[in-house]
Order: sequence, then structure tokens, then C-alpha cells
Amino acid sequence: MKKLQIKYKKIVGSDFVKNSFKMGMGVVASQLLNLLYIPLFSRIFAQDAYAIQGNFLSILNIVFVVASMGLTSAMAVPKKQIEVDKILRVVLWCALCISLFILIGLLLSDMLNLDLSLFIFKVDGYLISFLFPIAIFSRTVMFVYETRISLLGNFKLLSFTKILSSLAYGISTYIAYNLSKTNDLSLIIGNTISYGIIALLLFKFYKVDFLRLKLREIKSVFERYQRFIYFSMPNMLMNAISSALPIILLLEFYGKDIAGEYSMAIKIVAIPVSFIVASLRSVYINKLAKTFQNSRDRFYNVTKKIMAYSHTGSAFIFFFLFVLSPYIIPVFLGDNWSATYKYVQLLCPWYFMLIGNSPLSVIFDIIEKQKENFFREIFLLLFRVLAIILSYIFGLDGFSCIVNFVIVSVIFNIFLSWMILFYSKKVTTINVNLE
Repeated sequence: MKKLQIKYKKIVGSDFVKNSFKMGMGVVASQLLNLLYIPLFSRIFAQDAYAIQGNFLSILNIVFVVASMGLTSAMAVPKKQIEVDKILRVVLWCALCISLFILIGLLLSDMLNLDLSLFIFKVDGYLISFLFPIAIFSRTVMFVYETRISLLGNFKLLSFTKILSSLAYGISTYIAYNLSKTNDLSLIIGNTISYGIIALLLFKFYKVDFLRLKLREIKSVFERYQRFIYFSMPNMLMNAISSALPIILLLEFYGKDIAGEYSMAIKIVAIPVSFIVASLRSVYINKLAKTFQNSRDRFYNVTKKIMAYSHTGSAFIFFFLFVLSPYIIPVFLGDNWSATYKYVQLLCPWYFMLIGNSPLSVIFDIIEKQKENFFREIFLLLFRVLAIILSYIFGLDGFSCIVNFVIVSVIFNIFLSWMILFYSKKVTTINVNLE
């Protein structure tokens, strides 16, 4: 084990290992808390509550991409702090405007009895009309500030926010349930409050007066980083839509029980993903951005080695999860979730690939190859839509529909691995030839 650690330090650098450890401690603690919440809440809330929460978060992820305009990835490009802060202010202004627009639209819909909230979120009432805009703005603030702070190298603060976010979610959800005794919105209230607390904390730590943003700054950001808006945002948007499709369409086509089972399975398989991806994502951005700027001759080698270690660790995790889930999950979740292990096993191959690719996909933004990745996302979205809709048209059940969705996701993740290695090698080769 010691030899392996020494070898890993030589490959990615000792700073990378230290930063990974700092982030990892926070992620481990936060995910252990989330792991404790699952058996507790699975005995309080039924499948319909998790279906509604999954639908809410899926729509939130889609709108979040529009609110951030793909510019958070651009923050890794400039070397000057003042330029990064310009991007940050533009993103915050955009998120604020979109959140206010959504708030006004949903409230008008409720007052006119158009039932827009019921149609979108499967929940009626004024409360959801307030929760969604607040969650959008808070989530955007969280993400953009975490990206900025990761570039500054303050991984201790990021680690602390992970723990605080999990604590806030669990406590808020439990309080909301005990006050209202409702199963439909308590989980969503917990998510929204946790986002808001972290957003306020980061606002206090890293003060940026975004209200004084000047028009010429907005213009300069849009002109300099228009490639991110034209390609990164559509890439991220299509990926968010295609990832959100199962929950949204399963809820629409097959009902809350199937959608709730899938949503719970996602929560379970996402825990090991979060242990690895969430702890390393910010560190990857920092490491790859610096390697690209200062020593491109090592870019391909660093990328390849990190991917190899990520996939190896992922293989061990999901092999044991696949084998042990039929025995552990029914006891872990309770009697009402006895069939969930089948969905967990089904998701294992997809999430195995996801661990190796997701953190490294930032490469397309760093080397400005968003256009190439954009076309891959187009075909991914197309085939995912076909997998779900054709399954429904031909009368397949919800589980078979998810099987087809996962097959498409695995194939395109294999292709994504090839693209990451291909373009990182191309950058390195070009740099060596120039020298």
C-alpha cells in the first residue's frame, strides 16, 4: 500500500494527493451522514415522495445549467483573479434574473389556476413555487463559489461545506416532516434549505459585489468566453436533460412507484460515486488547469493515469455492490423497498463508467474542445430519448425501459473515455512538436 501511494504521488504530484485527502475527508463525512439518512427516511417516506423529489432535482439540474450558462467551466481558464471574478459576477446576475423570472411565472400560474406547478413538479400549491426559484439561485451560488474556491486551493473550506450541507439536509427534512406530517415536500424542503445555508456561508467567506456589475464587464465576458456559452452550456444542458429523463418520463409513463424505486437506487449508487468524484472534482480542475497552462507535455500522461486509477477503484466498489445488494438493501431500506436491489444492480455498469469519466470531462473546457463534445452529447440525448420512448411504445415495463437506457449510457461512456484520452494526447503531442 505504501509503495502504491508513493507511485501515485509521483504520477499526479504530492499536492494533488494532499488536496484529494482534504476534500476526501469532507466528502466521506458528508456521505456517511447521507448513508445514515437513507434507512431512516426510507421508513418514513414512501416511493411517491422519492419520485417527487427525484423529479424536482432533475428539473433543478436542467434549469441550473441555463442559469450558470456554462461559464463556471470558463473560470478555470484565466490566470488573473480579477478576470475570474468577472465571470463569477456575470453568472450570479444571470442566476438571479432567471430565478426571479421563474418565481413570477409560477406565482402567476397559481393565481390564475393554470396548475403549472402540478404539471411540472406533480405537486400543487404556492410552497413549491417559492422553493424551486430559491433552490435554483442557491444551487448556482454554491456551484460557482465552490469552483472559485477550488481554484484558490482552499479545499478545507470546500470539505467543510460538504459536511454542513449534509447536516442541514437531514435536520431540515426531519423538522419539515414533523411540522407538516407530509410526504410530498419534506425531502424537497431539506434540499432547498441545505443549498441556501451553504450559499449564505460562501457569500460571507468570499465577498463579491455582483450588484455593481458593469455592462462593459458583461460584454467582455460574453465576447471572451462565448465558446463556453455556445458549446459548454448546450453540452451540459443536453447531459442534464438526458440524465433527468428516466425520473421525469418514468413518473409520467409508469407512475410514482417505479420512479420512486429508480430514484432510491440512484441515491444508493451515487454514494460511492460521491466518495470519489465529489472529493476529486475540484482537485482535478485545479490540477488539470495548471498542467495545461504550465506543463502540457505531461497532460496526456496525467490524464491517462488518473483515469486508470479511477476505473480500477470503481471496479472494486461496484463489483461488491452488485454482488451484495440483494442481501444488504432489503434489510437496509426496509420491507417497502425489497425490489430496489434489482435497480441498483442494473445501474452498477453505468456508474462504474461514470466515476472514471465525470471528473475528467472538464478537459473539454480546459482545452476548449466543447464543440467536439457537443456533438457527442447530441447523439447521447437522441439515443437516450429513443431508448425510453420506444420502450414505452412497444409496451415494455419500467424496469426494461431502464435496462435500455443503461445500455445506451454505458456505450456512450466508453466512447467518452476514448475522447478524453484522444484529445489529451493530441494536446500533448502538439505541445511537444512545437517545442
